[in-house]
Amino acid sequence: MTTFFLVCIFIAELLLTGLLILAGYMLVSGIISVPWVRTRKKISQAMMDLAEIKPGQRVLDLGSGDGSLVLEAGKRGAIGVGIEQIGFLVRLSRCRAKFAKQPDCTFIRANIFKTELPDADIIFTYLFPEFNKKLTPILKQRYPSGTRVVSRDFVFEDLKEISQKKLGMTMLFLYEIS
Repeated sequence: MTTFFLVCIFIAELLLTGLLILAGYMLVSGIISVPWVRTRKKISQAMMDLAEIKPGQRVLDLGSGDGSLVLEAGKRGAIGVGIEQIGFLVRLSRCRAKFAKQPDCTFIRANIFKTELPDADIIFTYLFPEFNKKLTPILKQRYPSGTRVVSRDFVFEDLKEISQKKLGMTMLFLYEIS
């Protein structure tokens, strides 16, 4: 075999090992918290429409993943903050914001239950019901009456539901803190 061929095999094995380590990290992070599921553009846009985002509003995405919702809100003139626990996804989100030239989109690596949440007019979530239940008193204490919460697929039992929308297998819920 040629040296070039051996180098190519070595690089392929190195890349495969890196991908397996990354997949393992993401799996462990998902088991410990909530798994990351990318929000398709159609769903992101529907969530923005349901929230009736206006330019200048402050948007917060709790568990922001790769930043899709925050970046979509930024395209609509909102000031967006994403809070995500997985460092790799925070770095990815920051790169995406820089590439999209969206300076009003900020991403913070933190646990949403252990950090002070920033001001927001609209809050987005994709969290399991047990996390929503734990999050509800924090939201009610931190945010004023009228703050909107949009949840993908999972309900907030103790928030006032305003409306809901079904998109294929996905349910979107709009709540208001009262």
